[in-house]
Amino acid sequence: MQRKSVYALITAFALLVLLSVIPGCDIETENMITVTMINGSSEDVHMWTNGESIDPSNKLAPGKLRNYVWDVKDTENFPEITFTIYAGQNGQTLTSKQFVLPNATGSLTVKYVGGSLVKQ
Repeated sequence: MQRKSVYALITAFALLVLLSVIPGCDIETENMITVTMINGSSEDVHMWTNGESIDPSNKLAPGKLRNYVWDVKDTENFPEITFTIYAGQNGQTLTSKQFVLPNATGSLTVKYVGGSLVKQ
């Protein structure tokens, strides 16, 4: 199952790169923010962010990670972006924390450890 996820990620990245170099394609990769969520606990946990909710697609086994790509549409009017990262189990939110990305650029990596969320 992990191998399929890696292949899917590599394929998606290759497609994104290919589309960004084709003349006439208007995909702007510089406005993409990748939020990486890592389960650093010893139990399965759901991790999700803005616009998502707890569901089977964001359940992570111990040591596993997932990426969420956020497309920033308007960096002039929103010079920074606040992401709220959540961790939960059994349909309940265990914890949440807000992280701010100044200039609405870059990436964010957050790890769930010992009942709290920490920026990596």
